[in-house]
Amino acid sequence: MDTMIPQRPLPSKDALKQFYLHKTLAEIPKPAAVLDLAIIKRHCNSMLQTIQTLGVGFRAHVKSHKSKGHKVNILYGIPLVPSQVSRLALAAAELGPDSVSVMIDHPDQIKFLDTFARITGFAAGVFLKVDCGYHRAGLPPRAMDKGGLFSKLGEMEKTGAGRLVGIYSHSSLSYGGRSKGDALRHLRGEVEACLLALDSYAGVLPVDRELIVSVGATPQVVAAESVAEGDDAEFEELKKFLKEPDTGAFKGRVRVELHAGNYPLLDMQQMSTNAGGVREKFFDEVGVCVVAETCSVYNDGEREYPEALVAVGTLGMGREPVRVIKDGGFQEHSILRWESEDVAKKIPLGVGQTVKIYPNHACITGAMYGWYLVVDSSSDPDSTKIVDVWVRWLGW
Repeated sequence: MDTMIPQRPLPSKDALKQFYLHKTLAEIPKPAAVLDLAIIKRHCNSMLQTIQTLGVGFRAHVKSHKSKGHKVNILYGIPLVPSQVSRLALAAAELGPDSVSVMIDHPDQIKFLDTFARITGFAAGVFLKVDCGYHRAGLPPRAMDKGGLFSKLGEMEKTGAGRLVGIYSHSSLSYGGRSKGDALRHLRGEVEACLLALDSYAGVLPVDRELIVSVGATPQVVAAESVAEGDDAEFEELKKFLKEPDTGAFKGRVRVELHAGNYPLLDMQQMSTNAGGVREKFFDEVGVCVVAETCSVYNDGEREYPEALVAVGTLGMGREPVRVIKDGGFQEHSILRWESEDVAKKIPLGVGQTVKIYPNHACITGAMYGWYLVVDSSSDPDSTKIVDVWVRWLGW
């Protein structure tokens, strides 16, 4: 069976590097997606240090920064669908046992694992998806046994099609927070909801293994980073809670794992949560931007307020307005307006000028591009010289 699924054709990385390397952002075709290597490295190193200090597990979401990584346990990010089973199984067959896990929140999904086991010769890891209040996916902590789910899980383990690894929740609610305290309260609430799910079904869950409680979202782990850099007492309280949660019947047999995806890049939506404390210079924290050209400038009374027309729109940025950014995008172009409401103020841009636009949602913006152009502000403070090209994974 072929392991490659047809995707959009892309130039080779060698061809891309030959075209882009050593050019400046002003010299390239635009719009283009740009990453700052220095910011990304800083965020990744900080996250790894925080996780090590907390003494918990960590799972990186691979979406906004899709690229090949080291050997890890891969968890397919939504409840299992049949068209992806063979694809996941072929990857697992290459990587070996304990390499691929799936999410389950409906008993009808379990039958798909027979195909997985037939291809690989071993069981898939299984996480039960818990809904901790956002209602996007998963089952309520006290109502997990939908349609005899736990009985079917037992049958699954007997046949060797799958093996229960733990329970999983994604705290989308934390994106509505406005402070570090908000993010940490969401983190604690999410862990407590997952522990409630375990305790509610202690009589039917396996007792021969440690179970993982996988929780989090970028605002939560960024808040944990901020705590690690600040008050010792607050950090010690968080560390104790995550390492020794009160799990009732499962005490001593649960390991907390934090997961996040956008922490290396961040974006304007992440900045609006203020989970890491006050960040006045967002351009020192957000590691991704889109470079585009100014098409035209309306500084002479043509508009109610001075504006500039920029050659990138929703097809190159996405369309997700948040609290800190107003929505002003069309498909092929956008409108930039100077923050001042003074009509006499001229917008400080010229026709043909290159501008950097920081995305509201980096995951959606990144999906518009086949590759990222890489700059490095640690060696080039103006972040204009291209030092590498990173090719994204595309498709579904």
